[in-house]
Amino acid sequence: MGELRVGRALREGWDAFRRAPVPFVAFSLLVALLQLPINVLQDSVTVARSQGAAPSSLLVSLLLSLLATVVNLWGIAGLVRGSWIALEGGRPRLATFLHWDGAALWRLLLATLLLALLLALLLLPLGPVLQPIATALEESATSGLPATLPVTPLGALALAAGVGIGLYLAVNQSFLGQIALLEGPGPWRTLLRGRAVVDPQWLQVLLLHLLQALLILIGVLACLVGVFVALAVVTCMSTAAWRQLAGTADPRGFARVPG
Repeated sequence: MGELRVGRALREGWDAFRRAPVPFVAFSLLVALLQLPINVLQDSVTVARSQGAAPSSLLVSLLLSLLATVVNLWGIAGLVRGSWIALEGGRPRLATFLHWDGAALWRLLLATLLLALLLALLLLPLGPVLQPIATALEESATSGLPATLPVTPLGALALAAGVGIGLYLAVNQSFLGQIALLEGPGPWRTLLRGRAVVDPQWLQVLLLHLLQALLILIGVLACLVGVFVALAVVTCMSTAAWRQLAGTADPRGFARVPG
């Protein structure tokens, strides 16, 4: 297991993006454009359900959520594949990103669902304490008035615990995509693999996250295209960091695109 050098990961990720900036940005933009109509339809169905629409609207909502998930996972897979090839010194083409690998997406989906379930189970005991705070925030968002949070000492402790658990898992599972796609050891072992690799260098990975968040913020403030550049660059940097920690093996052949 290697040592993470954050500065090196940032440099290598940027260099990888520079090898094929147009395909990286074009693919990120394509994924966003595919998500846009799905989100619009989901909002329409949500409004219709709130107005007493037919029960079939629930099925439509579930199907749209599934479609959005598939598009999102496909986007993650394409960016990881492109970044891996670029880090190997290649120049990924748009077809590299568009390649469909159903088995890899299935591995990523199962690992993501398991992580979401684990997070829900860990936060479940805090639910009754955090519910009043969530209700106050929801009412504030609806009314537009400042929220008066009913924070008791127990509520503050529960809120701190929830934030701590969420932050730990967010950093702990930073490379879930790379592990599931490239190694695919199974959902539970994917989570354990992430924990085993990241925990010894948790603070360095947190620092990487903070710097990546800053890059995305700069991309948002720069212009619309800047967001897609930032997302691609951040994926390249994360993949470069994973290669430092776990090596350059691709046992599943995920990055070997036919043709």
